[in-house]
Amino acid sequence: MALPKISSQEQRKIEVLINKWKGKLTWASLVERAELELGIRVTRQTLCTYAGISHAYKDKKNQLRGVPSSCPKKALWQVQVLLSKLRT
Repeated sequence: MALPKISSQEQRKIEVLINKWKGKLTWASLVERAELELGIRVTRQTLCTYAGISHAYKDKKNQLRGVPSSCPKKALWQVQVLLSKLRT
């Protein structure tokens, strides 16, 4: 049976959980910890469908590997887009 979708509040709690993560991060460990700490029973596949969770997961994985975050690049790109709109 399919698990129900998660609420935006639950999504935010999972994103915070990811951002505070220490040690090795895997989808399996995230699913387990979401259930144990937050009481949210969800599958990896469901988590992957939420852009905020997926993005937080990828950023945290990169941070744990020592790779710079993608946020500054994205922010710079957004600023460039806004500037180009202002010029036209």
